[in-house]
Amino acid sequence: MEESIPSISTGAVGSRFISQGEVDTAKARRDEQWKAAYARLGQEPPPQPVEDVFDGRSLAEKLAANRPNKRNGRRGI
Repeated sequence: MEESIPSISTGAVGSRFISQGEVDTAKARRDEQWKAAYARLGQEPPPQPVEDVFDGRSLAEKLAANRPNKRNGRRGI
């Protein structure tokens, strides 16, 4: 008997995954709801925070880049 390999897209696990399009749609809908709520109050909505830029370096690479700065800062103590 050949057993089939379960698919991630079906079942309990697959139902929790969403596409980037769905994320973008939900974000846009949430932004519109916030703007509408502030408009009802007669206020200007606060500026949106700037999203962080993805840094593809590993933690070790980030720490190694910061190491010389940290050493220079401690020399004066």
